[in-house]
Parts: sequence; structure tokens; C-alpha cells
Amino acid sequence: MSDYTVIRAVSEGLRNILVAHMDAYFASVSVDLRSPREMGAPDANMRISLWLYRVTRNEFVNNDPPVRPAFNEVRRWPVPVNLYYLVTPIQQEPTTRQELLGAVLQTFHDHSSLFGSDLGTPPPLGDQPIRVTLDSLRLDELTQVWYALQESYQLSASYLVQFARIDSAHEPVEVEPVRERHSDYDQILKVPVP
Repeated sequence: MSDYTVIRAVSEGLRNILVAHMDAYFASVSVDLRSPREMGAPDANMRISLWLYRVTRNEFVNNDPPVRPAFNEVRRWPVPVNLYYLVTPIQQEPTTRQELLGAVLQTFHDHSSLFGSDLGTPPPLGDQPIRVTLDSLRLDELTQVWYALQESYQLSASYLVQFARIDSAHEPVEVEPVRERHSDYDQILKVPVP
């Protein structure tokens, strides 16, 4: 069962994965959950901003069947959310920025399907699977994100995490158990076209 802390757990888990794999390529890289604007101007240090900039409802799992923790109970519907992250390497040298972004792309490509245990998080996430994919934003959409930050455009990539589930804080609802199940079918007749 995942609660309201699941968004934080996903963010910290993704940061932990990046930190663990950046050590293989670079001597010292820090990964921060703040926006590029909050992190300040580039300097000699190698830094990566992993900023959560958007949260939306995942519309594709709205019709999932309800979970029955017991034969006479139904758990209330969770809120399935998509998380959008802007990954920005912050460093003075353009070639180092490109290498940092390439290492991020490789790391998330190699770890595109994750469970709570992969993220190193205790339950709020549990064994709920999440998928990390490169979000194919058009240049104008990416520019709008930078415009909202009131910053000039920088080399960056957007990632979509599908999907984190936030369970209801209410207790399961008591319902009548299913006593009989009936199914029926009928042939669909083809109507001749005049």
C-alpha cells in the first residue's frame, strides 16, 4: 500500500540510482531535487538537477478492477499519477554537460523498469512497478518549461515516470460478497446493407 509520501520516495529513489551510477563515470557528481534556477549558476562542480516539474493523473488505469483485501471489502480507488522530471546538467564546460546528460540517459535506459526495492525505498512504494521513459517533448514545450522557470534555455531532458499510486487514507468499504456469477452471450447478427 502506498500513501502520500510515494512522490517523495520516487524522487529520492531516482536520485539514489543516479548518484550510484554516476560514480562509475565521474569523480564527484551531486544530484539535487531542486530546479536549475534554485541551484544557481554553473561553476566548476559537476551537478545535476532532477526537478519534478509536473504531476498528472494517469488516465489509462482508471478502469482497473477494485482491489478486494477480503471477500466482503473493497479498497477505495487510488490516485494513479504520472511524474515528469526535468534533468539538467549544471556545469561550466559544454562538453562536460553533454557527458553528464549522456550518463543520465544511459542510467535511466538501463533502469527503465523499477520496483520499490530497486529504488531503495521502504514501503510507501512497496513492490509497485514504475516505468521511467524519456519524454519526447517538442522544443516549444521544453522552452515553455524554461520560460516558466524564468531562465534561458539549457541542455536538458524530460523524463516521465509511470505511474505512482497514492492509495486512499480511508478504510476499505464493506460490500456484499459475490454469491453467484452468471455469464451469457448472444450472437451478433450481420444486418444486410441495402
